[in-house]
Amino acid sequence: MRLVFATILFILANAVYAFSQVPVDDPFPDFGRNRDRSEETRMIREMLSKQESAREKKKFAELQQRGEQALIIAKEINESFAKNKTLTASDRKKLDELEKLIKKLQDNLGADFDNSDLTPDSKSLDDAITKLFENVSQLNEQIKKMSRFSVSVEAIETSNDVLTILNFIKTSFNQK
Repeated sequence: MRLVFATILFILANAVYAFSQVPVDDPFPDFGRNRDRSEETRMIREMLSKQESAREKKKFAELQQRGEQALIIAKEINESFAKNKTLTASDRKKLDELEKLIKKLQDNLGADFDNSDLTPDSKSLDDAITKLFENVSQLNEQIKKMSRFSVSVEAIETSNDVLTILNFIKTSFNQK
């Protein structure tokens, strides 16, 4: 009985001691982990904006590279046609590659191509090949003048003209 009484007394004493403690506002001290949330938010925003800026720079550099590649291909096609007076199978592949590049350029410029109402000014294949080179050259110059913060309506229109000429050349090539 004494043992039971002593155990109950011990439990009550500890209960009184536990309830007499002053509560702490934060039971888990932060030890420097709980920084100002607005500072963290600002840092995250800065990091995200730097990443976005890096992506935009890379995208613009790719746009300019595609413009250069398109010019090289158009020049090769123009020189080959001037030499052979006809389009070779290799030229056909280059036309397909050029078309893909121009469509990627349009995608980067934010353009859509609808050739339903466009007709080329060219009447002959020779004239079309020359105009193709001139327009791709003009497109490349327009891309060089752009900044990564702008969209060139002229470049979009020129790329539409290039695709129209490419379609004319392909249909002329297929008819032969």
